[in-house]
Amino acid sequence: MKFGIDSFIGRVLLSLFIGFVVFALPISLIPAATRAVTLPLICKDGTYKVDSYSNGDNDFSIDYCVNPAGEKQDITGLVLLVPGLISSTLIFIVLFIWPAIISSIVGRLRSLSGT
Repeated sequence: MKFGIDSFIGRVLLSLFIGFVVFALPISLIPAATRAVTLPLICKDGTYKVDSYSNGDNDFSIDYCVNPAGEKQDITGLVLLVPGLISSTLIFIVLFIWPAIISSIVGRLRSLSGT
């Protein structure tokens, strides 16, 4: 089994695509679920606050970490980025070890059959 840099880069790009498009994008459409997963990871020292706004037809929100001194730090981008990175990492691990698992199974089957 060959494993080159092109195979590695392909697996990284595939896992990023699947992680963000297939998993993170649909999860981000459910703000409560996204915040439940990511905010405890991002706001470890303080609490978080969500400010919701509406300008007629569109509703949007801004997520903040609030430290004990009361200072706000905008983390809206991180709330959307973290689920994609988590799912991409898990998918990359599966793509990375999958060929080794298949190779091991095929090798055992060949040794059992005698070919």
